[in-house]
Amino acid sequence: MKGADPIGNWLDECVSYVKGAEFKVDDAFKAFYEYCRVRGIPRPSKQTFSSRVGDTYPKNRGGPERKEVLHFYGPYARA
Repeated sequence: MKGADPIGNWLDECVSYVKGAEFKVDDAFKAFYEYCRVRGIPRPSKQTFSSRVGDTYPKNRGGPERKEVLHFYGPYARA
């Protein structure tokens, strides 16, 4: 059932793999939140989202001290 996995659906519909690309978790979650809002579907927590997307795309901490911003590597949000 397509509606049963909003994170998986968002990844399939809105994200493409681009080698070397970075996408901040906060930005990805905002895009996902809007995806769910527009479709009127419940969304999981940011922690669940980060964990699930991190299962598909590697993540690493970024920022000046490598701990301020969590990045996913590879995904690229489609316009």
